[in-house]
Amino acid sequence: MRLEVVDGTMWFRVTVLPGSRIRHVDLYFATQLDTVRQPAWDFAVSRLPPQGDEYRGAVPIGTVPPCGPPATPENILYYTSVQDLADYTVSSKMHYQFAEMAFGTDSVPRFALFPRCDFPVPPPPAPCD
Repeated sequence: MRLEVVDGTMWFRVTVLPGSRIRHVDLYFATQLDTVRQPAWDFAVSRLPPQGDEYRGAVPIGTVPPCGPPATPENILYYTSVQDLADYTVSSKMHYQFAEMAFGTDSVPRFALFPRCDFPVPPPPAPCD
């Protein structure tokens, strides 16, 4: 999956193997995840049309997803989901900005259970022997 910006539009491209029996490819994008909102509805979805051996689609900069600020290349969080003709679905890894999202020790998730509530998530316990 690739993201490129051209003339105020974010273009997403998913390459598939020639002859793949793909039913559809969907792009899911968000700019913020909200744990308070019920039901959860953070990601907008866009069906990517096929073009040769790729599926391509565009999200104009400034598009407002269901949750969070307008989408820009600096705040976009996205992944794709591919369904084949046998109805099997495979999703990509999460991407942030122009690269696959990496989780590590320098990334501390936080819980916001209700407005003005912000708790760091404790580290996981040590593995059992």
